[in-house]
Amino acid sequence: MFGAAFGGLYLDATLYGSTGPAYATNGEITGWDDGEQACKAQIDAADYRMRQEDGFVDGDVMILVLTHGLTTQPTTDSEIVVEAPLYALPGGGYQRWSVESRKLDAAGSHWILRGRKAG
Repeated sequence: MFGAAFGGLYLDATLYGSTGPAYATNGEITGWDDGEQACKAQIDAADYRMRQEDGFVDGDVMILVLTHGLTTQPTTDSEIVVEAPLYALPGGGYQRWSVESRKLDAAGSHWILRGRKAG
């Protein structure tokens, strides 16, 4: 319900990550299928809890991803591309982040990710 009601306030984003094993015709696992999924996200400053996590570096951010409509969960192998608003980048644009940590909020309405600018 939260995602449906407030999704318009969030930015367009795409979550990239493994969706499961890729199989050869003989049934052997040959790797992982890389999936992508449209979602809604917001970028904010890292909170106190994130700053205390092992591996935190200056420049890490908090990314809130609405669970509404997601069919996969973000993992620390995922990356997310968030459409940047005009005031964040001249002319707008996209920002790519690697997921360094993740936590589902208590109500299950959104994922709380710690993101690091991806190369």
